[in-house]
Amino acid sequence: MLDYLLVILALAAPIPAEEPAVARTMIPAPELSLVPGPALEPAAELRAWLDAAPQGQLRLPVVLAFADEHRLALGQAWLGVRPSEPGRDAILLSIEDSALGIALLDRVREHCPGDQPACAMWLEGYWKRSPHLDADFSLRRVLGLVEPGAEARVWVEAPAD
Repeated sequence: MLDYLLVILALAAPIPAEEPAVARTMIPAPELSLVPGPALEPAAELRAWLDAAPQGQLRLPVVLAFADEHRLALGQAWLGVRPSEPGRDAILLSIEDSALGIALLDRVREHCPGDQPACAMWLEGYWKRSPHLDADFSLRRVLGLVEPGAEARVWVEAPAD
């Protein structure tokens, strides 16, 4: 009986007013000031430049291929401006996308037309070495598709004055 009475009292108790939601203002990341970096070809020179660990953020043209026709996962990624098979000396990437609010796969699906198995996209982030592939890229921002005829080069964050 006591349990029954406690339940009734708990249900009759006033419901506390909800605390007002805290407004969080999203501040967009400032646009990077970029300077031209090395060209994508010859790949050996670009690889040597990347191995020297460039400072600051980079804007890279990256080809992102879907793993299969159902577009359920990403397959290979490499530096390039044309969505074709990677060349023999292509610089393959392992992309870490945990800093994005929306997964890279979803961003690629959003921008890449449904009939395309791969797309070339501009990505911004930080370069770091990886023992597993040629490189590891820590992604910070997806900018969109690489326009046809775009210059095949890396862009580098301008040094602060």
